[in-house]
Amino acid sequence: MCILIAGMAFVDLSVPVFVIPNMLLNLLFDWRGISLIGCLVQMHFLHFVGTFQSTLLVWMALDRYFAISLCSNRASPGIKALHTCITHIVVITVSLTIALIAFLSYRIRNGLPAAIRVFISIMYPLFPSCFNPIIYGIRTTEIRQHIVKTLTSCNPTKTLDKEILKGEEDG
Repeated sequence: MCILIAGMAFVDLSVPVFVIPNMLLNLLFDWRGISLIGCLVQMHFLHFVGTFQSTLLVWMALDRYFAISLCSNRASPGIKALHTCITHIVVITVSLTIALIAFLSYRIRNGLPAAIRVFISIMYPLFPSCFNPIIYGIRTTEIRQHIVKTLTSCNPTKTLDKEILKGEEDG
């Protein structure tokens, strides 16, 4: 599972690399053009990374399902596996729904303003990249324990009190 989470982190960092530069040029410099080669390269990598992301989510769901089903001797391992895999299903469903809405908003004549279509088009590759680290980081026990340990050991008031006391002793 750790290899799959590392792969997901790589994918989540890769998607913005292909989307953000052109978007920043559009927003900051009002540069509306993109070359054919630039468009094709961006489209190729977005589809490649999106396919890899979907494949990773399926592998993660299957990994959890088999880990629960093989380790469980109870009569209903499928319910526990479904509960564990629900985050994978939600991320895939929301991502694909946003992508479908983005694609259809350009194909069907509707009254959507151009700004909303652009926002939806930006959201479908960035949505999973924003929420996957939160979802899978919190759902993984080792990562959650490490985050809690880090947050509880780094108490700013204790550090500030020690610095004040040290300053009073020196002065």
